Amino acid sequence: MKRLVVGAIAVVMALGVIGAIRITAVNEGVSILDVIDPAGAPETTGATNPTPQPRFPVRIRIRDASGAPVADATVEIRDRFGGLILDIQPTDARGELRFTAPPTTGVVIRARKAQVGQVVSEPITLGPPGAGQSARDIDLSLSATATIPGTAAVPTIAPVAGTRPIASPTPSVQRTPMAGPATALVQTPTRGPATMARLFVGHLQPRISAIDLASGTVLNPSSPPTLGGGRFTYLAGALASRRLFASWGGSNELVTIRADDMSIETRTPLNAGAVSAVAVGPADGHVWVATAGAEGQEYSNVIELDARGSKVIRRLNFPRRTGTLRFTSQGTVLAVSHRTTSEVSLVDVATGMIRPPIRTPVWPGETQLSDDGQTLYLGNQSTTTVYALDASNGETRKIIDVGNGVNGFVLHPDGVRLLVVNGQLGLIQVVNRETSEVQAVIPVGQQPQAIVLGGDGQRAYVANSGSGTVSVIDLGTMAVTDTINVGAGAATLALVP
Repeated sequence: MKRLVVGAIAVVMALGVIGAIRITAVNEGVSILDVIDPAGAPETTGATNPTPQPRFPVRIRIRDASGAPVADATVEIRDRFGGLILDIQPTDARGELRFTAPPTTGVVIRARKAQVGQVVSEPITLGPPGAGQSARDIDLSLSATATIPGTAAVPTIAPVAGTRPIASPTPSVQRTPMAGPATALVQTPTRGPATMARLFVGHLQPRISAIDLASGTVLNPSSPPTLGGGRFTYLAGALASRRLFASWGGSNELVTIRADDMSIETRTPLNAGAVSAVAVGPADGHVWVATAGAEGQEYSNVIELDARGSKVIRRLNFPRRTGTLRFTSQGTVLAVSHRTTSEVSLVDVATGMIRPPIRTPVWPGETQLSDDGQTLYLGNQSTTTVYALDASNGETRKIIDVGNGVNGFVLHPDGVRLLVVNGQLGLIQVVNRETSEVQAVIPVGQQPQAIVLGGDGQRAYVANSGSGTVSVIDLGTMAVTDTINVGAGAATLALVP
């Protein structure tokens, strides 16, 4: 098992008399904790090189109703509450799988195989093997009539193509930003159109890094004084015009940047409140900017600008604050989220008509619309699920269980896969959104915040805020193929292919 995070509640209870705790790093069962005393002064506990916890071998054996071993059964190891997926593996030809783990207060194991059955265990405490045993054995039997929460009964479940175990990141070269002028990017030699593909990274500070995707080279990052000030960088890229549009938390202007040389083209005052989101319409390349009202006020504006980001075309007024802006793939419908009221408004882009807001079961931290605009997906970092709602009335169509920490997600254009960012454990979960099956769990960097797909849908790029890196994922092998160092606070992404 690559990462197993357990016993957090026990640690919190044990340290409760001291103050709050914050987990800042998790690796192979070792947690480095920042303990904050009641006065607010942080105190780092643990040595620089802490001694790893002892790990014990565990063997899970899956049998069918007759007691015969079941090969190629999908086995999920979850936290004791059954929500957070810690590992996912298939059984071997003997119906077994093995891993090592530190002692835990409990895990829940789910196993299933189409046309055979499924099972979900009660919480199981992991510890050292008994006397004379080589591993802690766990035996489970599949039942054709059992139902796992959040899934259908086995006879109606079709096999999930491409289901695979956790893929470990492959060794990669850490690249550092090149030196150069603060106001422009260092140009690389032209080797054809692919050289011009750019991935832009917005940081928690008002800063932008750019990556040449042909070579994986980090180009010279922009300078904060040049581009503005604020707390968070918002980005959106336009393919047709090869422009990047940027703003920052607290800013009330939109900056248009040429993607090829990172020079500033225009600065457009929005004459509105602070910016909270930026997006580009897929149909016409127009730029849309969400602005908040004054502090303590719930009203907001969504402003449409031309494809240069220099001329305001129209303003849409909302009596509540706005969060994310998400288009359908054709750009005909825009979803505007309202976090403070747990609502989402849908806008007909052609007419500007705003439909009555949809009430959502949780506050919408991330939202995505299906290609046909009929299904709204949403979740947030405090929930354990991604909800699929009927976009016409807000009724829940499906609940997809993915565990704590939904920092973001993206819908793959194949119409099947959903890629979920788990910020707490540093994972990307690939989910079949038709069956809710987890197809792969891919470790990335620390505290991943955002994900975008490459133009061909074969790769995904993940911004890892905690480790200051971008992970490159091959969606064919479900593995990290490169890790690129871009500096602290990598939080948002925009692609200009």
